[in-house]
This record gives sequence, C-alpha cells and structure tokens, in this order.
Amino acid sequence: MRMCSNTNAVVAVYDIPPDAARQHINSYFPHLISERRESAKWILARPDDIFFAVGISVSGTWHQERGYDHLTLRHPRTAVVLEAVAARSESSLEAFCARMTKNRPAFDEPTLTTVYITTGGHQIRFTHRGARVVDGISTNLSEWPMFKGPWMNSELGTGVITLRSDRERVTLDFNTTTVRTETVKGD
Repeated sequence: MRMCSNTNAVVAVYDIPPDAARQHINSYFPHLISERRESAKWILARPDDIFFAVGISVSGTWHQERGYDHLTLRHPRTAVVLEAVAARSESSLEAFCARMTKNRPAFDEPTLTTVYITTGGHQIRFTHRGARVVDGISTNLSEWPMFKGPWMNSELGTGVITLRSDRERVTLDFNTTTVRTETVKGD
C-alpha cells in the first residue's frame, strides 16, 4: 500500500503481490460512529463532530464484530480515498453525503493510478510506486521528514521519533530500543 495526502484527504493505492498470504484489505468501523451510510461506492459517517467519507474502488463485504463493523475488500488492486471535515463546516450530514457522492475518485487499475478532487478543490493524482501530484505539482518525498508538526517529529531514516507536549518531550529511539523522557523548560 502506498499513500498520498493533502490537507484533509488521503488516497491509498493497494497492489497486493500474488504470493502474499492475505489477498484482501480490512477496514474497521467502531460502533461509536453515530451514523453510517453507503452510497455509490462511498461509506459516509458521522462520529461526534466530524463527517468522513471513504471511497472504495471495489465492493466489499461487511462482517459485524463485537464493538465494530469489519469491511473486507477482496481485490488486491484497489484504491481507497478518505476525506474528513468538521461537522460545523457543513449544513448537515445529508448535505455532506450529497456533495461527496457527486465526487467520485477515478481509479485506473492497469496503471494503479487514482485521481481525486478534494472538497477543497485540490486535485490529487497518485500512482502506486509513482508520482504524487497535487494541483499539478509533484512531491519529492526524499525531501520531506517522516513526521513534522508541533507535537511529533522525525527525520526519514533516522529511527528516532520525538513527541512533545507543553511540559515534556519523549524520544523514541528504535535503533537502541530506548525511550527517553525529559521535562521541557519554557522556550
């Protein structure tokens, strides 16, 4: 599986090798989701204060489990799109569902390429093991950190992740399998 994201949307493209032990993709939807609907290859949901939509390129099979519903996609070459928005940015779940079902991701299975236009109007074009292009601009992942944000950071290939809060910094070093915690003094 390879992924590409832009703001509140993620595109994942799967190409499971024929010799892989499991030729399927699993997704889990907890029962705490207050509303869930399906329409035109979209799974639309509202858990608390967000609305999210999961677009799938193939049909799946639902299995009810204790505490969650389990979706299995049994096609090894599949695209999945996830987009989430704050509920307050929409007039209703119905309006969100109507808007999302009009917006269908395009998936070309032979080339493993997905094209998706986000609710914000950004075009994501992504090819498995290929270019990640947003609004016509290609991304060079070798120039990007693994994680970069106010609370979690890691440089690609270092094996070190730093987590930070207002009061403490935790460093996870996967090279030495150590965890170091330190108090953060005012910056």
